[in-house]
Amino acid sequence: MNDQLALLSTAAGTGALLITAGWLLLHLARRAARGALKRNQLAGIRTSVTLSSDAAWQAAHVAAESDSVRGAQGLIVGGVAAGASGLLALTGLSFPITATTFTLITLGSTAWLLIWTLRGAAVGQKAAAQITAKDQLVQSSGRKNTQT
Repeated sequence: MNDQLALLSTAAGTGALLITAGWLLLHLARRAARGALKRNQLAGIRTSVTLSSDAAWQAAHVAAESDSVRGAQGLIVGGVAAGASGLLALTGLSFPITATTFTLITLGSTAWLLIWTLRGAAVGQKAAAQITAKDQLVQSSGRKNTQT
């Protein structure tokens, strides 16, 4: 019974942590996409290109929003499932099966978040690079016009 109780409490705690992290990431992605998250060194898609201008920062987060939200939502669902998997211990299911189920759900939802976050970052980086290239083209054509 001790193993079952330990698994139940671990699953509940891990589930709560995953849900909380998913919720925070979901709101962060939405705030960034609507412009409420300014350029910073702590949160968001932070690369040299996205940090180069406000326009590049905004373009990256708008482009990455759907992937970032999808990843966060998956983490929330995984958190609920991980927490619920602890209840399997109370059904009389063997400890190894219950522990494996909990582990696979936790790792799977974390991998889901990682995949979608990296995809979103790549899409965002590409959008920011396009903005930066346009800005550089405008600046260089402005210099040519003033030289002639």
